[in-house]
Amino acid sequence: MESVTLDALDRRLIHALQLDGRLPFSRIAAAVGVPERTVARRYHRLRSRLALRVVGLVDGRRTGMLDWVVRVRCAPEAVETLAVLLARREDTSWIAPLVGRTEHPCMIRTPPPGDDGRRPFFEQLARTAGV
Repeated sequence: MESVTLDALDRRLIHALQLDGRLPFSRIAAAVGVPERTVARRYHRLRSRLALRVVGLVDGRRTGMLDWVVRVRCAPEAVETLAVLLARREDTSWIAPLVGRTEHPCMIRTPPPGDDGRRPFFEQLARTAGV
């Protein structure tokens, strides 16, 4: 994969998309003071080199869910298996396995604890071999 060096315009474009991922190129161009075509060209360059990806996430608070940013540590022999298991879960919003490490930062969306205070995801995770 080809490396990408970000300049000030790239960073301003990325910042604008972090504020609102649905902004049209014309509004970003007006905000950063360059032609719309330049913004579009920069956006497509960053996307094609896998330096930028715009995704939508549900706001868990509006759906009554809780978002957790979790760093899961595991035994070295469980790294790949755990990454696959977490990635397959419907309640995992994202996972970022760290190369050469035994940690998996991820975001998990869970319902609030039940009347008994239990949190099924975390209990299941604690029982997973190697975690």
